[in-house]
Amino acid sequence: MMNMKEIKKAFLVGRYEISDHAIERLEKRGYMEADVKSCILSGEIRERQTYFHKPAVLITGEDLDGLPIVTVVGVHVKKADHFNVITVMPPIDKERFDRVI
Repeated sequence: MMNMKEIKKAFLVGRYEISDHAIERLEKRGYMEADVKSCILSGEIRERQTYFHKPAVLITGEDLDGLPIVTVVGVHVKKADHFNVITVMPPIDKERFDRVI
């Protein structure tokens, strides 16, 4: 089971990859990779999901400017000790998130 401690540890030592989809979303939404790391290090698991039949979690945290940001992280398909950033987005759904933009 994925937990924040193991996810944070992996991100601190670089055991993660950012999917092509997430890179597109970063660029489109004005985020940087450092915002993703900030979200992970400041964040908490908000939802548990599955992505291509693998565990994934939706994490709410803060970007480098202290604004709310959401990152979906899953278990890496090929590297068991790595994580994959699936997507990144601003929280806009008031019913789903405590802090929204």
